[in-house]
Amino acid sequence: MVEVNYRITTAKLDVGRIKKYSPVDGILNSAVLAFPPGCNSLAEVIINHGTIRVLPTPTKGGGTVTGIALDGTTQSFSINKPVGMNDILEVVVTNHDDAESHTISVILLIEEKLTYAGP
Repeated sequence: MVEVNYRITTAKLDVGRIKKYSPVDGILNSAVLAFPPGCNSLAEVIINHGTIRVLPTPTKGGGTVTGIALDGTTQSFSINKPVGMNDILEVVVTNHDDAESHTISVILLIEEKLTYAGP
């Protein structure tokens, strides 16, 4: 399992985003999101594969784009989407707090595509 790690500090009433590239071909199995105490569900996270949102799961028919916003917890979320080497993996954190900045950690777990090289 390959990990792609993010640590994003977002100023009050601001948006932070970091783009990284998949180091392997494989399956983006899951994301682990860590929200420290004090976020009070005011910092929301969205994960994109290229220009396509993969977490939270996009809703059919449009609607408001809202992310995952928690407080004082670390949670794992299943994604299970194929990714190619060097595909863009973007984490976007929107801070709705008008008093504090917040730092969110995200780990994307990619199961590397196995190939058979023969005996």
